Amino acid sequence: MDRIHFISLFLPAMLALVPAYCETPAKISSILDYALSHSPEYRQQEIGHRVSQFQIDLSYYAYKPRLTISGDDSLNRSLSIAETLTDGLSLSYEKSEQLNTINSKSNTLTLSSDILSSLTDYKKRILDLQREEEMISFTKSRESFKLKVINSAFGLVQEKKNLAVQMESQDQWKNNYEYYKAKFELGSINKISLLNAEVNYLDQENSVDQSKKSLDDAIDQFKILIGYPLSDTLEINQELTAEAYDWVNIPMNPSFDVRLSDLSLDQKKLQLKSARNDLPGDLSMTSTFQSGNSRTFSGSLSYSFYLGEQKNAVSYKDADLSVEREELSNQEKKQNSESERREIVRRYETLKRSLEVSKKRLESASENQEYARIAIQKGLISSLDLQDAQQKLTSAQVELLNAIISYNKLKYEIINTFGGII
Repeated sequence: MDRIHFISLFLPAMLALVPAYCETPAKISSILDYALSHSPEYRQQEIGHRVSQFQIDLSYYAYKPRLTISGDDSLNRSLSIAETLTDGLSLSYEKSEQLNTINSKSNTLTLSSDILSSLTDYKKRILDLQREEEMISFTKSRESFKLKVINSAFGLVQEKKNLAVQMESQDQWKNNYEYYKAKFELGSINKISLLNAEVNYLDQENSVDQSKKSLDDAIDQFKILIGYPLSDTLEINQELTAEAYDWVNIPMNPSFDVRLSDLSLDQKKLQLKSARNDLPGDLSMTSTFQSGNSRTFSGSLSYSFYLGEQKNAVSYKDADLSVEREELSNQEKKQNSESERREIVRRYETLKRSLEVSKKRLESASENQEYARIAIQKGLISSLDLQDAQQKLTSAQVELLNAIISYNKLKYEIINTFGGII
């Protein structure tokens, strides 16, 4: 597969822009390990995978030796061992004896073959592909679950840091309210200005309460997702970074969907070849060697076919059309996969620019808010100007936080999109 060339991958470090309220005790890598061991959702996936594997293994048992031992009250005893060597080729051995009869021992060895089927062994080859398909399907589900846990974990980090932003803003509104209250008591402002400052402070208190509830709800849902006790304390300590991704070390494999589609197409082609084998008729051979009182050998070769209408013509036509249908589906999945990769690269470039804009916006909003805080005390601006400056600062802090969170999550989405293992 051609490697996509990426341009302008390096972003300036923006960790200094993240407020200092991002400290928690457990990293996402540890959370992932815990989730894979305790999550009910993942455990269900794992059980489903084991059931599917067992079903495929049962099909392989048809190629293992089968042993039969029998006896009855007439002193007849027999031992039979049979094995399917390949599709259409089987070998069996039978030993029998009547205990109260002299020279009643008999040994029979038989080799039977549907020649066309035994030469190709298509059914067993299809089983091999099905086993590989099941393993890739499970890997895809596991990686999707890991991505879900990662996104949820970053969501918690985002909720917690957003709460810190709202609480910081609340402190500012409280200080403003106290300042206006003091001015009102001195008679330098009217009642409306004081009430307006109080409403702003109460509004921000409500925002803090809503953020706390949102964080608590998210923590509960995350605990359920990873199988963590609801009564136990859980925090996440994951450093946020805006450093450029090391694209060279991200494996660029075919996506899971494309790999599954390729395997499905290979199976359809083998099924078509198997159906083509059955079209002309059956070419069979049986050879038997028997020893006991005397030794005998027998063999037969037969060919049966249909005149007029070919045998299994409908099955062959269905297999032929299934290959054509699967080829179209395979082509579509490859196009979709390529489109998803192009889209995520564009998303990376867009997010990189958004980080730069958010950084500049926060710098401007911080400077503007500091100027407004001083200017209001000198009577240079109105309370509405101060309110606007504080709202812009809070909005800029949240915007940068969201951009950095998205940037950190995107790395794992890229690995998943390019068929890698998180």
